[in-house]
Amino acid sequence: MCLPRPPIAASASPPSHRRLHASRPPPAASTPPLPPNRKDERKRIEIQEQEIDDDLEFLILASDGLWDVVS
Repeated sequence: MCLPRPPIAASASPPSHRRLHASRPPPAASTPPLPPNRKDERKRIEIQEQEIDDDLEFLILASDGLWDVVS
C-alpha cells in the first residue's frame, strides 16, 4: 500500500533515479520486540553521510526490517 505523496514543485523535483518511495509497513510486518538480554542492540546506531552528486553510481540504504518492506 503506497501513501499519496505531497506535490513537489517541478524545479525542486530530484531526478527519478534519486528518489526513494516508501510506505509504512502493515502492523504485522513490524519488527517484534527484542528479548530482554538483547535490548542494548537497538541503542547501537551507525550514521554515515555521503554527498550525492553526478559521480555517485549507486546508494545502498539499510535498516532493521527495510528489506521486508521494500521487497
